[in-house]
Amino acid sequence: MIPSSMIRESNRCRHPIGSSTHGDLIRAKLRREKAVKLVLPPSPGRAYTADEKARMLAEAAKLRSKNMYPALVLDLNCGLRDKELRELRWQQVDLVHKKALTVGKSKTEAGTGRVIPLNATVLAALELHAAWYIKRFGECKPEW
Repeated sequence: MIPSSMIRESNRCRHPIGSSTHGDLIRAKLRREKAVKLVLPPSPGRAYTADEKARMLAEAAKLRSKNMYPALVLDLNCGLRDKELRELRWQQVDLVHKKALTVGKSKTEAGTGRVIPLNATVLAALELHAAWYIKRFGECKPEW
């Protein structure tokens, strides 16, 4: 035999708001206040114009950090996610044979290991950065 306290508890779980009339009143109030509708996220924005891209690249080239310009060139030309760009290593970049970049761990399984061809702009920026890197650190280890 089931104790009556358990029956009352199970009824409360099935009707957490109380009676259906009470729930209808809450929904009606939310509708009046227009709080029932989902709030839409802001627009993702717009694409950069060629002039805006040129200005960003010019400013990045002036910066003290020599990593910003090639990172921005990669970002504007390759469509990498933020984390993919931050975790990029030299071993993922083939400047000689394939002239491509292999993405490491990605947000999705399909994104991991995808190969992105490098255009002339990216190749020039990465070759210049590799030359600076070797001059500064003496060598370019793949895991860096």
